[in-house]
Order: sequence, then structure tokens, then C-alpha cells
Amino acid sequence: MEQIAHDGRVFRRIRQDEREVIPQVDGLVFVSEWARNALLNWFPEAGDIPFAVIGNFVAPHPYAPGQAHIADLVTIGTLEPVKNHRFMLEVLAAANRAGRNLTLDAFGEGPLENELILMARSLGVEKQIRFHGYRKDVRNFLPGYRTYIHASYSESSSLAIMEAMNAGLPIVAGKIGPIPELMDDGVEGKFWPLDDVPQAARMLIDLLDHEEDRLRASSAARERFHRDFDASVIAPRLVSFLTKA
Repeated sequence: MEQIAHDGRVFRRIRQDEREVIPQVDGLVFVSEWARNALLNWFPEAGDIPFAVIGNFVAPHPYAPGQAHIADLVTIGTLEPVKNHRFMLEVLAAANRAGRNLTLDAFGEGPLENELILMARSLGVEKQIRFHGYRKDVRNFLPGYRTYIHASYSESSSLAIMEAMNAGLPIVAGKIGPIPELMDDGVEGKFWPLDDVPQAARMLIDLLDHEEDRLRASSAARERFHRDFDASVIAPRLVSFLTKA
């Protein structure tokens, strides 16, 4: 998947359109403080427009207790470079070297699928990861995992993390962009270093090996979801801002 060249002709035209349109709107809604800062960094004039930071939200899903164990880890995202599945495969291999055989289910489709399958074979983790492709019903399976892992190095927000929190999964993710607005290190999960595979593997193993800590993070994740991402709580805030704007 190709990206628009930074400062190329198409990029400059989009920027020009944004400069013309943004000052004419009645208000701006940002899904994170990070997203607002990203806009103001190149277009400070947008700071004069009424705004609200209202995160993404999802409808809570009722989960039945006692779902059977499916695998240790789960991740959701398109199979493209920015989602950084290569890093997750390398973490599995590092965990193997540390004596821990972890299993991972990956939901999502994309152009890197065949490359990732070959990489898993070369690392010797092909029996530990399953690529399920795109599934509309993925949220039904989430309670069957012990931890949700996220390695993307570019996000504006993350519905996948919110869905995982709803299911009561601790989150292990990179400390990038808006992710620190979704979770606190040591509370709902942990931030792992996206530039240090052995350390990331050690952090993940440590979380999985301390069940009391994992369950505490699980409870905190569920509480955070209902406080910050539940549609019944957040949607009225959006309606209120739009009505006033």
C-alpha cells in the first residue's frame, strides 16, 4: 500500500483544500489531543475555531463469563507495514529463546499476509500464530485471550484497543501518538518498546507470568472502557457539542 508523498503535488493540494475549508466550519471535533496538536502544528489558525476533544467510542458488548481459552495473545489490524506485525513475530521468537512458547491470533487482512506467513516460518513461530483474516464477529472471541497486543507506530486513535478493553483484556502497546491518552502504563496494561524486541518480550512474559497483576489490569481496562469509550457515555458529549456549534 503506497502513501502520498510528503510535500508532493497531491499532498500540497490536500493541504491547500484544508486551509480553505477548515476556517469555514462551525466547529472541530478531534478524537485525541494528539490529533488536535497535529493540526495546529501546521495550521495554527485552526486554534481560533471552537473545538472539542471527544474520543472514539463503541457500543459495549455483553460478554458471557467463562469463555474457553483460545490463545495467549490477540491483535486486530490490517496487515500493512504501519501496523508493525513484523515486530510482533519477532517478539514471539524472542520469547521462545527465553523459554516461553506464546500463541497469537491475528485478525485482519492486507497486502503483507504472505510475507508475514513466510517470516513466521523463518523465525520458527509458524505454529504459534494464526492469521484469521477479516472477521466481523471478532469481538465475540476477545474474552478467550489473556492479553491484547498492539504494535502500530502511527495511529489517530484505536478502536481495536477500546474493543479489547471492553472485553477486559490488558493492553500492551507502543507509547506512540494518542495511545497514552487511551491507557496508563502499569494500570490498564503496559507500554512496550517498539525498538527493543528482547525487552518487549521480557515485559510481555512478565505480565503473563503474574496473574494477579494481569487480572488487576484486566479489571482496570474494563473500567476505563465504560468511563471513557462507552457509546452511551461519550455519544451524548458529541451531540451536545454539535448542537451548540
